[in-house]
Amino acid sequence: TSIRRALCESACLRVERRLREVSSTRVLITSNTQCVNCDKKIGTSTFVRHAQTGEVEHLFCHESSDRKKIQV
Repeated sequence: TSIRRALCESACLRVERRLREVSSTRVLITSNTQCVNCDKKIGTSTFVRHAQTGEVEHLFCHESSDRKKIQV
């Protein structure tokens, strides 16, 4: 139906707009920036930033915590 299609397109546009907003946010990593998961310094490691909280963690820590959630 055309109403359902319009609702889906609208939802898709909202998600795309939110992704652009989050992707364009700059993150400053200093020598004191710590991982919220392991409390070690981020340094030059690859990291992820949580969009809603702004917290950062090592990519490895993030992936490890995701694996633990899946196993439960």
